[in-house]
Amino acid sequence: MILASINFALDFRVVRGDVLSYVRDPECRLFVVFWLGACAFLSFNTWGSIYPTLGEAVRSSVFQCTSIVSTTGYATTDFNQWPNPSKLMLVVLMFTGACAGSTAGGMKMVRVLVVFKTMLRELRTYMRPQAIVQVKLGAKPVDPDTVSNICIFFAIFLLVFGGGTFLMTFFTPDLVTASTSVIATLGNIGPGLNLVGPAETFAFIPAPGKLLLTLFMLLGRLELFT
Repeated sequence: MILASINFALDFRVVRGDVLSYVRDPECRLFVVFWLGACAFLSFNTWGSIYPTLGEAVRSSVFQCTSIVSTTGYATTDFNQWPNPSKLMLVVLMFTGACAGSTAGGMKMVRVLVVFKTMLRELRTYMRPQAIVQVKLGAKPVDPDTVSNICIFFAIFLLVFGGGTFLMTFFTPDLVTASTSVIATLGNIGPGLNLVGPAETFAFIPAPGKLLLTLFMLLGRLELFT
């Protein structure tokens, strides 16, 4: 699942012998650090409250975290029963997804990284109006048009999520089910939370709601702009 979450171009370079490609790529580095941090957080948050031993907490948390962030969709445990901080972390993973150029859905790590760096640039230029600050990935500056497109994608993604959640409240009994049904389909994740959690199905949703979620799956897989 992790290999399929990384840009296939990097996988290809590694197969050809350039083993350090993973380390040099800023998106890959961010993804691995974010994934390991999420796994650690979920493990310690579920240890004791859900799983009696640390080993069991690590095993379940690492698999579930990897399945969600790679948008593979498998579930080995009912994470609906996990503490609220863990469930919120899983929702964050649903939004971010993995790397661009991989099989994963979601917004992709590189877009999240560029948007975050753009925010930092705007704060720096606000405090120092004379400064010229470029958004860079590694040592390479990102083209301003690319930055603009990524920010627009980010905004459209959130608008579709917000509008979709509002519409799904007419077809689901609670807000958590409505919102996670949208991000689970828009990000091509699989399970959501509450009534669309890993131990449940989407079968109870009326036909108009299913059609709407089908549209979100297509929009997410085609990444909106397409």
